[in-house]
Amino acid sequence: MQFNQGSDYRLKDELNYDFDATSLVKKIKPVQFKWKADADAGTDTGFIAHELQEIHPFAVSGEKDALRGDGEIAPQGVDPSKLVGLLTKALQEALVRIDALEAAGSA
Repeated sequence: MQFNQGSDYRLKDELNYDFDATSLVKKIKPVQFKWKADADAGTDTGFIAHELQEIHPFAVSGEKDALRGDGEIAPQGVDPSKLVGLLTKALQEALVRIDALEAAGSA
């Protein structure tokens, strides 16, 4: 099964390859937790949607503290695939720094 999203360059505008992903990734707060509905399932790892929304809003759907018409919570959701570009860029930035440190260490 594939999960595809539009990524054709013709669908995009104002391309910017020079952004600081490392600073954004440092702000993201991964958390370990147990699901209230399935506490016996063990500890999971993820994000709190409204916290992630402040840093990378495209990865989050819904509104913080929203309720449905019947008073039940309308939970926010996180699309982890929206983090792949950010994490890839941060890794590339880290690799550049590692290469520079290794080059300096062998000089």
